[in-house]
Amino acid sequence: MKFTLKDYQEEAVADVLVNMRKASKRWQEDGDIHAFSLTATTGAGKTVMAAAVFEAMFYGEDTFDFEADPTAAVIWFSDNPSLNEQTRFRLLEAADKLDITDLVVIENTFNREKFEPGKIYFINTQKLSKKSLLVRGHGDASKEDPNQQELYPNAKPDMRAFTFWDTVQNTIEDSSITLHLVLDEAHRGMGKSSDSKEKSTIVKRLINGSGSISAIPIVWGISATVKRFNDAIEIETSKGRSTLPNVVVDSSKVQDSGLLKDTIILDIPDEVGKFDTVLIRRGTEKIKDSTAAWLEYANEQEENQSVIPLMVFQVPNTPDPDEIGRALDTIYTEWPELSENS
Repeated sequence: MKFTLKDYQEEAVADVLVNMRKASKRWQEDGDIHAFSLTATTGAGKTVMAAAVFEAMFYGEDTFDFEADPTAAVIWFSDNPSLNEQTRFRLLEAADKLDITDLVVIENTFNREKFEPGKIYFINTQKLSKKSLLVRGHGDASKEDPNQQELYPNAKPDMRAFTFWDTVQNTIEDSSITLHLVLDEAHRGMGKSSDSKEKSTIVKRLINGSGSISAIPIVWGISATVKRFNDAIEIETSKGRSTLPNVVVDSSKVQDSGLLKDTIILDIPDEVGKFDTVLIRRGTEKIKDSTAAWLEYANEQEENQSVIPLMVFQVPNTPDPDEIGRALDTIYTEWPELSENS
């Protein structure tokens, strides 16, 4: 890992890996399927913890006494593509062993017989909608489950040998691969009225299987509020899925680590007026201070050139010339030493 885990993160990763070891062993030996969740408050570093888990799964980790699982393949499912992109970036940022080629975004052109061990495949609800090329042509489920018929039309696109659901089933049937499903923001799509019928069907089908599609062996739900996920999994235990101990990160430990603050101080002005230049003034003060500090450092080190900080002033897509003018006037007023060509 590029980051040093906080104590509470290390504890959570260790607990998740214990569950992963048990679930993988029981699936490979007895065909048992399992599920569990990780609950951690927003800002606790859930993606960093996930990165540590994946590195241990794929490469092994002495710190957690965990041997690499050469059979492990992962589907990372979220509600929207931007969340997936954010997760991919953070996984690469946190992990030093995961490579960009290990993190595969499933596009509509995806056409593989099976998922490959040692890789994480990113998919979202929209990619599995009824109009997506990834699912068109998978008609087996509609024959056994009429409710699926609109979701998965029978017309398979030209030149496509495998739909997404074909790939899932082929991977599950391969004894040399252990398929994991990670549900990011796992409370979404679990049957509440706010969720669309299609989204709920997609999530439940991933977890439980349907028709000719088997349930994914290992399901890991991640969220700050996983109650809905846990409740849904409890219902499914009667259908053969076992639950492992859920991993819950103590919020007080997150606060003690310094990542979350107990108190937030807000500055509220006493007078009434326009305050759109407040941040510009503060930014100008900071760049003045940093410029002076670099100049002082260069003089102390007898350097000929000093670092000159750059201020970037972001404006709206349709900027108001008066607003920009007020901002520039503020900068020059707060920093009169600036030359005209600054």
